[in-house]
Amino acid sequence: FFLIPCFRAREINEVEYEIGKIKSKRTFFRRFLTPLTILGVICFLFILVGAVFPNWASKYTFDEIAVWVNIYEPAYSPPSSTHPLGLGGSAWDILARNIWSSRFSLQISFLSVFIAFVLGILLGIISAYAGGWVDNILMRIVDAFVVFPALILAFMFIAIWGNQLQYIMIALGLAGIPAYARIARASALQEKHKIYVDAGKTAGAS
Repeated sequence: FFLIPCFRAREINEVEYEIGKIKSKRTFFRRFLTPLTILGVICFLFILVGAVFPNWASKYTFDEIAVWVNIYEPAYSPPSSTHPLGLGGSAWDILARNIWSSRFSLQISFLSVFIAFVLGILLGIISAYAGGWVDNILMRIVDAFVVFPALILAFMFIAIWGNQLQYIMIALGLAGIPAYARIARASALQEKHKIYVDAGKTAGAS
């Protein structure tokens, strides 16, 4: 059989497939273990730990770097061993302020993406499943969110309801709905017109 043109034994194909998987894993780890990648992972983990556990990552409490005024050290001091990034206004430690602010940034980003994901997926699936005038109305609502930039929408919420964190999350979440809604709608429409769906309807499924 080896003399037949284009013939490949199944065992040879399986061996080549396994060798290809090993090579792809080696290539992935070789790219992952570069100095720049390792440095980036370390920086990311440092930021993540600081955002999740700011009390452990910083020796200052939130009140010490946001409420109380440090009268013992001069403001805008250069970096030193005790203050790696120096001091800012009111002699607050800049590194500690970055650590504590990353916590709020993580909360805003996580919850706003969660809101956009859940509402966008629901709107997209309902729009694709219902079709007709329901699809048109929901997609026009989604288009209305596209018109407003995320920051402008956040400023509107702050001006109406006040400078509170939950309103910023809601505003950014609403601004992110169109991206998830369109992807979900396209995927649902693609599945809706497949043969197995038509076969199920023919068999009596709703």
